[in-house]
Amino acid sequence: MRLRLSIARSSIFAAGLVAVAGPLLYSNGRAQQPQAGKPAPPASTEKAKYLGADACQLCHETGPRGRFKDDFVRLTEYKTWKTDKHSQAYAKLNEARSKQIGMLLKIADVTKDDRCLNCHAANVPLDLRVGTEGQAYRLEDGVSCDACHGPSSLWLTPHFTEPGWRTKPTAEKQKLGFYDVRDPVERSQLCLSCHVGSMADGKVVTHDMYAAGHPPLPSIEVATFSDSMPRHWRYMKEKGPKIWAAFHYDPKKELEQTRLTVLSGVVALRVAANLLASQARKGRQESGWPEFAQLDCYACHHDLKVESWRLKRGYMGMPGRPQMRSWPLELVKLGIRLAGEEPTRVKQAEDALTMAFSAQPFGDPEKIAAAASDLSAWSQRLTQRLGARQYDQPAARKLLRELCAIAQEGVLDYDSARQVTWAFKIIYSELEPKARDKEVRSILKSLDTELKLELPSGTDKSILGELTQGLKTINHYDPYRFRALIEELSRQLPQD
Repeated sequence: MRLRLSIARSSIFAAGLVAVAGPLLYSNGRAQQPQAGKPAPPASTEKAKYLGADACQLCHETGPRGRFKDDFVRLTEYKTWKTDKHSQAYAKLNEARSKQIGMLLKIADVTKDDRCLNCHAANVPLDLRVGTEGQAYRLEDGVSCDACHGPSSLWLTPHFTEPGWRTKPTAEKQKLGFYDVRDPVERSQLCLSCHVGSMADGKVVTHDMYAAGHPPLPSIEVATFSDSMPRHWRYMKEKGPKIWAAFHYDPKKELEQTRLTVLSGVVALRVAANLLASQARKGRQESGWPEFAQLDCYACHHDLKVESWRLKRGYMGMPGRPQMRSWPLELVKLGIRLAGEEPTRVKQAEDALTMAFSAQPFGDPEKIAAAASDLSAWSQRLTQRLGARQYDQPAARKLLRELCAIAQEGVLDYDSARQVTWAFKIIYSELEPKARDKEVRSILKSLDTELKLELPSGTDKSILGELTQGLKTINHYDPYRFRALIEELSRQLPQD
């Protein structure tokens, strides 16, 4: 019964709940701003607090009931989330492997240490938690509803009692603590704060953690990872004509996943650059530099053999001086080309970072921090330009061709190759019509085998259980085979 009885007595929940994720207002696929001349209401002085997953379970577990319909949301979100690894994130800390990692890192209790909890749970201050442990908010919920949708104490009631909640300007919802995860930039920042890292949020996976047994963080393409959670929401294109009309949305003029793929690729670079800059600054102050987890893994971890693709591709900077991990630098090239950005600008920023790493063994932390900060600021400006663009079918065709070109311009490492291929698959899934679809799918199937693109989705697949095969795939990765498959893929694409 847990929270159900106590919640039922609360006036907030007496009418029943339905946690509808607030969408963007669409106008040709772009978010609308509040109307000019209508000031937003003042922000509440009350702090938004975290209620816990049970507050959402009441209406989001078994589907439509009573006056609530599933035309906008599925109303089974809680049930799906329970089959998602995010719901088990805290529980993983109680496993023997986690305790062993804690012992090696001299962490007294991994279930209470912020270094672990900040990504394995919604580890918020005690004064922002509603109720007491076991009654309302619980760390044991792992990465739960409030962690992604925002602390819900102020917006939970309005989102089902206010008729105009769905179309309320995003800024007004955010004042209540709501996270607009339908916005590709906000969603990407939230996901990447854990899946890449954020010093500001205390979310950092270090090389010491890897050495102690923490699974390595792979490259991440946000649209692909979102679909593989498994996904518990509907995209706008899946909601139907009535919803499209209400939100001025045209599925032919706005490809949601394509937009997310392009923007998240740029956000990934910004998040990675910010993490690198902050760690370089902290490392210099505390004699903790370098942090190997942010450097190119393949600079050190590779087979010692003459016929090595790592030798054939050459070096960025000086041999023996590891650089930043390269995968965050790949999809940003897609954004550069779509925005018509001058490629020499980002090349200058990348060159400055390369020189900073080459200045001395493991780089000059002060120069690295400065160069990474410049790269972050540039990527933020690019994000703003790309956010104003329309992502339609012509854009999708252009992006697919550009992805193929990017993949053939250099020798990509394993993580970068996966990044490019994941992006291709997402954008291709929205392409219409699909000429030569059989041929394209055959090549993509070969790439799936070559790169092990399928993620261990849901709770029935173990990350550790698939780690051995994943490492074997990395060991046998052939970038020239990858380039050949991409070249064949490019020949199958429609030409304007």
